[in-house]
Amino acid sequence: MARAAGIPLVVNYFRRWDSKIRQLAQEFEGLGRPLRVEAVYGKGTRNYGSHLVNLLSFFFGPIHHVQSESLEIEQRNLPDPSISAVLQLETGLRASIIGIDHAGYDLLEIDVYYADRKITLQAGGISVATTMATGGIYFPGYAHLDFSNPTIEHSKVHGLLAAYQEIGQALETGSHPVTNTGESALETSRVLDAIIASAESGKRISL
Repeated sequence: MARAAGIPLVVNYFRRWDSKIRQLAQEFEGLGRPLRVEAVYGKGTRNYGSHLVNLLSFFFGPIHHVQSESLEIEQRNLPDPSISAVLQLETGLRASIIGIDHAGYDLLEIDVYYADRKITLQAGGISVATTMATGGIYFPGYAHLDFSNPTIEHSKVHGLLAAYQEIGQALETGSHPVTNTGESALETSRVLDAIIASAESGKRISL
């Protein structure tokens, strides 16, 4: 509706503007489809879960269907429980998301597994670490992830500055923003609706 009315619209999934996250997305594209993705989050499906789903779509493409776990007894009275689910992407990649309620700290982390490395996004994107497989660390003839020598990039997420710049350019030129559009936000919202519906029905939900 905003696009039809000529109104520029952006939604604050701020990590998509952050240069470190955008560089990581390019790295994932260059490495090809990973073997598996595992993620952990807290503070609600609609809250932190929305940022997680948006990030997974940004990194790996559209989500095709979801299968959620049923709510635990202690989650049923929460206004926004953190639902666990398996997301099947259009590429065939499977991403497992684990929701943890009542943690006394921020929790939004993603582990991406390839044949020769693991890439971990921690603290909601503040830290990105790459751990490579190395032969003979513990046993001859076996390769293990070398946790003693990871490549780590650690910096605050600064996406909002780029957001302001893009919004300013849109206001000056009359163009529409290309990052965090209404369409991409609606895609995230549809996935969240499916995760919740699957948890309530026990059925796999296609998008």
